[in-house]
Amino acid sequence: MPRINAILEVVDTNESAYRLYRKLGFLELERKKERFSKLKGFKERIYMELSAQKSIKM
Repeated sequence: MPRINAILEVVDTNESAYRLYRKLGFLELERKKERFSKLKGFKERIYMELSAQKSIKM
């Protein structure tokens, strides 16, 4: 079966999106600290991944 991977980025201040992605099955891959975080309004970028197998009907 083919494997499908989806990777997304969410910032640490977007807590509702983070919780939604966790409910949908996304797992945290990595956190990267943001430079000039006071200017941008967030401290970290969070990368999340969802891996799934896709069934193919023939």
